[in-house]
Amino acid sequence: MNVFETCALPEFEYDAPSNIGRKEDSDWSSLAVDYRTLKLQIKFLEKQMEEVKNKLIGMADKDICIGGGIELQKIVKKGNIDYSKIDELQFVDVEKFRKPSTEYWKINEV
Repeated sequence: MNVFETCALPEFEYDAPSNIGRKEDSDWSSLAVDYRTLKLQIKFLEKQMEEVKNKLIGMADKDICIGGGIELQKIVKKGNIDYSKIDELQFVDVEKFRKPSTEYWKINEV
């Protein structure tokens, strides 16, 4: 038994308005279960991938690390300028209105 077989899918019921068709046939129900199962699997795998990514970030000793077929790159982005705080743009040094820089990590397949 794998982890996906242990995930119970909650039942979904509601009173539909008259202009919405209710599908009760087995083909629809089977595909609906497949869809919901795949969605749970994706969520589970995305969580696992995020955990692996965080471990890679913890192991990174440079801003760009390449190995095992991936490139891990730290990206630093300057903060956005909050123009709503500027009364007049003429003769204004907009850098003092810049929000803090942000940083994130990006993985590419190489």
